[in-house]
Amino acid sequence: MDLLSAIQALQPPSVNASRSSFEPGRLIESQLAALKQADAFTESERTARSSLLAAQAARQDEAAALKALIAKLNSLRRHAQAIQGGAGFLGFTFLSSDATAVTGNAAAGTRVGAYEVAIKQLADTTTGRPAIFTVNGEEFTSDSNTIADAGGIAGLTLNLLEVTSATAPPPPPLLDVQSFNASNEHLRLAETSGLQTGDLVQFSGDLRQIAGTDDTSSYFIKVEGADIVLFKTLADLQLNNPVDIGNGNRRGFQSVSGITVQEQLPSAPQDAVMVTVGRSKEEAVAEVKQFFETLADVFNFIDVASTDGEALHRDETSAEIARKLRSAVGSALSTLGDAVQTNSANNQVTLDTGRLNSLLDANFDTVEAVFRNGNGIANRIEQALGQVSELTGPIGARLRSIRVQQTDTEQELSDLVKRSEERREELLSAFASIASTLIASNRQSHFVSRLAQDVQSHKAGTNRIHANPATVTAKSVRTH
Repeated sequence: MDLLSAIQALQPPSVNASRSSFEPGRLIESQLAALKQADAFTESERTARSSLLAAQAARQDEAAALKALIAKLNSLRRHAQAIQGGAGFLGFTFLSSDATAVTGNAAAGTRVGAYEVAIKQLADTTTGRPAIFTVNGEEFTSDSNTIADAGGIAGLTLNLLEVTSATAPPPPPLLDVQSFNASNEHLRLAETSGLQTGDLVQFSGDLRQIAGTDDTSSYFIKVEGADIVLFKTLADLQLNNPVDIGNGNRRGFQSVSGITVQEQLPSAPQDAVMVTVGRSKEEAVAEVKQFFETLADVFNFIDVASTDGEALHRDETSAEIARKLRSAVGSALSTLGDAVQTNSANNQVTLDTGRLNSLLDANFDTVEAVFRNGNGIANRIEQALGQVSELTGPIGARLRSIRVQQTDTEQELSDLVKRSEERREELLSAFASIASTLIASNRQSHFVSRLAQDVQSHKAGTNRIHANPATVTAKSVRTH
């Protein structure tokens, strides 16, 4: 019962009420306690209050949903930026047809392709002998068996390995020096099997027979038929600046004995090794998959939250964001073709990783451009959404509007309560006045009732005296 109804129900007790049932003080106290618990809203105010509270709750749900959407959109932006600036599309693969002979790696940006690597000679840091190898038929030298930018291919690193298996070719035999020609710096060997230009060799035997040489040094050689020419350094070999083995007393071929040329370095593999450089798909597929899963999560959240009765049912901001996202990723969906399945009814997107792998095999660069060029996914999303936060962008604007509406509603609710309290005070004051009058009226009624009873009792006593005067005693006479 509301306050108005409670007051209107007040009725003064009957003047004929018995003494035992008539307690005006207790009645007023119990009714006053009940009235203080009743609200003072009118029916229209009660309806308005319910409507305001429902609207307030709906706006709170909408604000919470928009904040959740902000978190999902920022997650989407981070995944797009990770593809844009990350290493997912920068991985390169290195495959060697014989990993016992040649290993290596390909850095980001290495020219994709197949390269034929042949090792003619391994480097020996102890003697200073260089590695000699060919890449696609072109010969190169290196001071180390680990070669960066090998063959002039930026990013390609080759590791030339010593063949230690049972099938490795045997070292060349000892080769005897038969004579030397001081006029052209040639040494005539019994044979030159196993030797080739660029080899670094040492001699065994008494080198004092050959001017310009000693027993401890190693020499680079150039092979010319059955002859070899000695060079102190690789640079001398390249400049054709041989060791001077002649002197004024000896010219022409001279006989020598006990001098042997010996190969000092490990054997190099004889067969060419195919090295293939390609693009790594695994990280690229993983990053694209994660991006599309996050995009699907955003679309699904908006779709579910926008259905009838849900938090974003009437929210235009989320619907506009969904439209902008569809536009932003449109080019990617077009380029990826069957690798991405779309459902226009609920904006859902599903990535087929198998088809994406095939697409990368066919045209890696085209797929990369969708995500990493100047107008890639990350930049398109940034342009479409701008900054996404509780303070900026379309969602920030909507949240500010909700906060203003909530403040206005809180003020309306406060005004309703204030008017109700003022009405309560007025009605309680009126009740107090009614109660005072009622109590006074009840007291007067009680007095009249008692007086009437006493008069009636007095009349009864007088009638008994007149009827039998002898029975009258002092106790039967009452004074009022």
